Amino acid sequence: MMNFIRKFNFRNYKIYLTICIFLLGSLYIPIISSFAQDNSESDAIIWSGNVVLTEDFLIQKNQTLIIKPGTTVNIGGWVSIIVNGNLSAVGNKREPIVFTKSGERKWRKIEVNEGSKVVLEHCKIEENSDGVTCWGNSSVTIKNCNISSTAGAIYCFSSSPLIEGNIITNSACAICIGLGSSPLIRNNTLVNNLVGINIGPSSSPTITGNIIGNNRDWGIETSSENMNIINNRFDFNGLPNGKGRILRECDLDVKVVDFFGFSVKGAIVSVYNILNEKEWKIKTGEWEGLPDGFAGAVVRVYFIDNNGTKIMLTPHIIHVEKDGINKTITVFMDKDKEIVVRLPILTNLSKTLIVIIISAIIALSIIFIKARKKQKSR
Repeated sequence: MMNFIRKFNFRNYKIYLTICIFLLGSLYIPIISSFAQDNSESDAIIWSGNVVLTEDFLIQKNQTLIIKPGTTVNIGGWVSIIVNGNLSAVGNKREPIVFTKSGERKWRKIEVNEGSKVVLEHCKIEENSDGVTCWGNSSVTIKNCNISSTAGAIYCFSSSPLIEGNIITNSACAICIGLGSSPLIRNNTLVNNLVGINIGPSSSPTITGNIIGNNRDWGIETSSENMNIINNRFDFNGLPNGKGRILRECDLDVKVVDFFGFSVKGAIVSVYNILNEKEWKIKTGEWEGLPDGFAGAVVRVYFIDNNGTKIMLTPHIIHVEKDGINKTITVFMDKDKEIVVRLPILTNLSKTLIVIIISAIIALSIIFIKARKKQKSR
């Protein structure tokens, strides 16, 4: 031992110390990495078997919920799963994950908020109101799922989910694409709904390889021209006799004013297309949130039938009636439009204005006459 100490060069102790630290560090780093990985997995929430939700379940930001294959999630009336973090619900053909109602009332939705990450694969989503709702810049994959019995199966709002290989039936709207969304809708089967796909303004979806058939009203309703539609199969959408596969819509707002331009409440506005089909009938002031004198809703601009022929439904006839006074206007529609219809009537505001004007004229006349008399008396 003493011989080793004598031979040891203390001048080189820094080199030996560095080598020892390096060797210890190379062993320490894998241990730390393994611990961090195990720790993150232990932080995840795991669902398996039968799960019952009686109130909204919130996945916090930076939190993960993992639902195992074969799990059934029984959800109470109007209850939602709200995702601010990560949700992984990946089943398989033999063991799908089931989201269904618990009790008589439908549950509400799986809501995916901004910045969240969600994967739904081989899931059965049924008996709810708003299906899966995707907001903003979220990462969403909905793949090989079976969705039914909803008002809207999948909603997109300024989001771009991947919707692939799903079967969506018995819903009011299979896929509803809100303002500014660009989803990829690929190889889905959308049948026996009211509407297959509804596309909002300023949206640019890619719709490819889907089967869209036997939807009661329309295969696709759209307020956008920026659709990329490739190699889809359309079968008997709309009434009667497979009337149409793609319906183009625009917003038509009508403002009804009186002789002096004041808004008229309670005027009945009816809109008809070129086929004499009534698009809508609304009384001004009837809808909450609309300004006084306004009536408005979407109108159909054209549809494309199952042979690919575009059939124009414009011009539109606007009929306005108030207290036996009628007026009819013809408008052409190729984009959203707002028009003003002036009726030869006087509202209470106009009558008040007339009284004020007449009173002012009388008052000024009296003042003028008195002033003239004073001048003559001098």
